[in-house]
Amino acid sequence: MRSALVVIVVLFFPFTAVALHTDQPGSGGHTKHYEQSLFKMMEKGLYSVEMVIPEKELTVGVNTLDIIVHDNHDKDVVGAEITVVPWMPEMGHGVFEKPVIKERGGGLYSVENVVLIMRGHWQLRIKITKRETEDMVTFDFPDVKTMGQSPFP
Repeated sequence: MRSALVVIVVLFFPFTAVALHTDQPGSGGHTKHYEQSLFKMMEKGLYSVEMVIPEKELTVGVNTLDIIVHDNHDKDVVGAEITVVPWMPEMGHGVFEKPVIKERGGGLYSVENVVLIMRGHWQLRIKITKRETEDMVTFDFPDVKTMGQSPFP
C-alpha cells in the first residue's frame, strides 16, 4: 500500500517537494512546496497561490498546470470556486476555450485546457471564492513561445 502511495505522489508531483517558507514580502510565512513553482499572495491577502507548471513554462497551444491554495493562516483551502482566465494584455483579449478546474484535495487544484492562441505576453488571472470571501491574483508570462521555439531570432 505504501509503495502505491509513493508511485501516485511521484506521478502527480514531478517536482521535488521542498516545503519552504517564502520570504516574499507580505507572505506571512506561507509554505512553498516546490522549488520550481511560482508563488504569490492574492491582492487582499486572503489566500496564497502556488502554481506548478509541469512543462516548466507555458507555450502556445494547450497547457495544464496545478495550483495549491492556502488561506491566510497557511491552511489548505478545500471546496473553493476557482476561475482562471488567460488574458493577453497588449491585445486586450482572452481566449475562447475556458480552462477546466478540478479539485484534487488538500488545497490542490488541477487546471486543464489552458489554450494560449498566439505568441507574446500572457497573464493568468485567478479568482478564488469561498463562502463570502473573494480574492484575485495575476501571474505574468511576458514571453510565451511556440513549443520547441529557439530563444534566438
